[in-house]
Amino acid sequence: MVEKHTLAIKNREVSRAEYTNLLVSLKNKIRSAQIKGAIAVNRELIKLYWEIGKEIFEKQEKKGWGRNVLEKIAKGLQDEFPGVEGFF
Repeated sequence: MVEKHTLAIKNREVSRAEYTNLLVSLKNKIRSAQIKGAIAVNRELIKLYWEIGKEIFEKQEKKGWGRNVLEKIAKGLQDEFPGVEGFF
């Protein structure tokens, strides 16, 4: 019979404290990796949006592109990447 303070795992008893400590440690590692991943993704998206904005701005300045061209670009990006927002 398993007591309140132990868990039976493959014919070996593991203290509840040992189990809990391991579980907490693993959860913390997973959460940390998720946060690091989200930060990396956000960093890349900010870089991407900056580059898109810069390129469009340069075309507007050098070639006089106006709103109609930007709307067509936005539509083309929306068609290619459905569900992604932020293209105009």
